[in-house]
Amino acid sequence: MGLSGDVPPPVLMAQSRGRESLAETMKKAAASFGQSDYTAAIALWTQVITSNPGIRMMNEALVNRAKAYLIVGQPLLALSDLEASRYQPNETKALAELWLLQGSALLQNKQYALAIAAFAKAEKLQPPNPMLMANRSVAYQSLGNMAAARADLLAAISLQPNLSNYFNLAVLERLNGNYASCYKLLSEIIGKPTLAELFGLLGDEISSSSLDSYEVKHTRWTHWIQRRRFQRLLLAHAAGHVGPHVPVAVLLSILPIIPLLCV
Repeated sequence: MGLSGDVPPPVLMAQSRGRESLAETMKKAAASFGQSDYTAAIALWTQVITSNPGIRMMNEALVNRAKAYLIVGQPLLALSDLEASRYQPNETKALAELWLLQGSALLQNKQYALAIAAFAKAEKLQPPNPMLMANRSVAYQSLGNMAAARADLLAAISLQPNLSNYFNLAVLERLNGNYASCYKLLSEIIGKPTLAELFGLLGDEISSSSLDSYEVKHTRWTHWIQRRRFQRLLLAHAAGHVGPHVPVAVLLSILPIIPLLCV
C-alpha cells in the first residue's frame, strides 16, 4: 500500500471523474452557444460555476456566460459575471477581453461614460481592435461627442470595413448634417450586388471556389431576401424612419454577422 504504481485512492479517482465531467459540460455549453441556444449554454455554464471548479475553468465559465448574457440582453448579469472573474496582472490577453466585454455590457446598459473608461483599459492591453473602436464610437455618439465617435468609426473601418461600421458612419454623417456623405455611403453599401462581395464586407473567410458549393447555392435565395430587407432598412434610414445608430453586431436578424463577444 502507498507504493508507486498502486491504484489511486477512491477520493482521487472521484476528483478526476469530476474534472472530466465538468470539462464535458464546458464542451456542451460551447456547442449550445455555437448553435445559438443561449439558454441552454447559460444553464450548462451555471452548472460548472456552482460546482466550484478550479480558477481557470471558473474564469472561462464566467466570461462565456457573460457573453451569452450580453447576447440575450442581460447586461447587469453579464457585469456580475465579469466582476466575479479573477485574472492575474500578467494575463493581459484575458484582461483585455474582460474590459472589452465590460465596456460592451456598460454600453448596453446605457452607462456610456463608464463604457468608454472600460474600453480605454482594454485598449491599453491589446493591439488596435476595430470591435472596441466601433462600440466606443456608439458610446461617444450617445454622449454627443460626434468628433470622437467619427474618429473611432473611421479607425474601425480602416481595420474592418464591414456593413455595421459603414452603416454607423452613414448614420453619424446624417446626424452631423453631412447628407451627401450619408447618401454616398448608403449607395455604396446597396451597390454591392454579389454574395461574394457581401461576405467580403462581413469579413467571412469564404473562398471563391466555396461559392459554388451546394451549401452556398442552397442559401443564395435566403441571402438575396436578407439583402433586400437590408436595402429597405437603409432606405428607411435615409428617409429618417429608423433609430439614431446601430451598435456593432446588430442586424443579426438581417445578415449573418457573427456576434461581438463569442467571439
